Amino acid sequence: MTFYQLSYNKPMKQSVKNISLVSITNLINLGLGVLLFLAVAIKLPKEEFGVYGLLTLLLVSLSKIIDFGSNSTFVSEFIGKGKNYLNELVNFKILAFVFTVLLSFLILKYVNKITDIQIVVSFTLGLFFYGINYLLFALFQKDEEFIKASLLNFFPALIKGAFGVYRDWETDRKSTRLNSSHRL
Repeated sequence: MTFYQLSYNKPMKQSVKNISLVSITNLINLGLGVLLFLAVAIKLPKEEFGVYGLLTLLLVSLSKIIDFGSNSTFVSEFIGKGKNYLNELVNFKILAFVFTVLLSFLILKYVNKITDIQIVVSFTLGLFFYGINYLLFALFQKDEEFIKASLLNFFPALIKGAFGVYRDWETDRKSTRLNSSHRL
């Protein structure tokens, strides 16, 4: 099939459009995440930033256990065989979440002796919302609702980016006030 023939192939055009939409929102999400990361890196002392980096790495890494290929299997089984394994997918996500939370408690306690309840609760909530995100993404992918799938990641990234900009702006505003008060 030539490029000319592909350009008039309606399903192919729709696929390219969907892939482009998801790719563009993923790039925006990446940029907003980098914005938050830079704001935190600038504002936190080195030791606190190290803890933040460790927690971020662990959260993202451990959240992959919640997915563990179940989304791909769910979508391919539905498309290939027309079977809907939603109950099995939800049950797997719940079991994977419980296992991941227990594992994260052990790792947090061992790696950095992090026992601060606020950090543990925030970390657990982060895992929970990653699990919800993975589940919804599988459902949107199965139903070929790519705009919803893209927005699923876009809104949290937008919040992270806004928080990063706000932190940066707030710190600059405070330092400007301090500098102007020292001049008096």
